[in-house]
Amino acid sequence: MNPLLYVLTLPFTGPIKGLFALSKSIQQQADQELSVKDASPETQLLELEMLYELGQISKDEYAQLEQKLLDRIDSEMAAKEEMAAKEEMI
Repeated sequence: MNPLLYVLTLPFTGPIKGLFALSKSIQQQADQELSVKDASPETQLLELEMLYELGQISKDEYAQLEQKLLDRIDSEMAAKEEMAAKEEMI
């Protein structure tokens, strides 16, 4: 690109390029957050088991993470039961 043309069009193309870069960054962050939130504890537990079987995590790491996921599953089930009990009272 001609340097003079680049300098003359910079006031117009600069903000547009910046806007595209910003939207791409926002999209990547949103995709990352959604992928983490979409995975249920049961799915995460299966992935954890697969990592352990492939030797990518140690037995201690597996036990620790498994316990956290099981606790999360238990707390979610308790919350659902509590909500169902409240709905029955209404």
